Amino acid sequence: LRYRGPARRTNEAELLAGPLAEAPQKLLDMDIVFSSSLPIWDMTSGMSGQYWGKFHIEQTGRLQGTINFDGESSDMDGLGWRDHSRGPRDMKAMGRHAWIHGNLSRDRSFAMTVIDNVVDQQFVRGLDKVVIWDHGKIFAATCTNPPMLTSNGKPPAHYAMHLEYERGTIAVQAEPRRCLPHSTSRYMESFDGVTPGIAHVVTYEQGTVFTVDGAQYDGHTERSFRL
Repeated sequence: LRYRGPARRTNEAELLAGPLAEAPQKLLDMDIVFSSSLPIWDMTSGMSGQYWGKFHIEQTGRLQGTINFDGESSDMDGLGWRDHSRGPRDMKAMGRHAWIHGNLSRDRSFAMTVIDNVVDQQFVRGLDKVVIWDHGKIFAATCTNPPMLTSNGKPPAHYAMHLEYERGTIAVQAEPRRCLPHSTSRYMESFDGVTPGIAHVVTYEQGTVFTVDGAQYDGHTERSFRL
């Protein structure tokens, strides 16, 4: 991933208050490499009838490189995620979703995609997919209590969930460390910030710390709710 161009600083309060306005920009120079020896999760065969895409893959791995912004340099060496979809983008049925992934131990990581559509003003589960990578193998899993949002306001400071697969049950406590929203129109036009009246859903991106068996691991929480 290579980018050299304009960017601007923002913060949670500014993005929660409404659409992100124009402001002075500085030079961002980013050079990051994704690597992984683990199998790719291909969701495509289970996506029949989805409006938001017809093909989707994910893969846990590592990101390494440097990020330079406005004269300050940071080294990156941590959890990485490959995520790619193809196909027509239509969010007309989307009511809310949870896309969550991260590490569960030194040798385990997971990915979850749960979508609720709106049918007759009620949430109806449209997609429910979970996998766990365990010592280099990928296993189908379930989440008995996916942490779906209950409003389009700022998400709560903590949540909990249980992941189940053939090797047992994993109890996860989650603490999102930041909250950066963006909003999306029916046809996936994106706006930084919360934009009711313009967009179809608001999505909250949250770098997250997962606690499993008393140890902490890196991950990411992305959840949306209809505007």
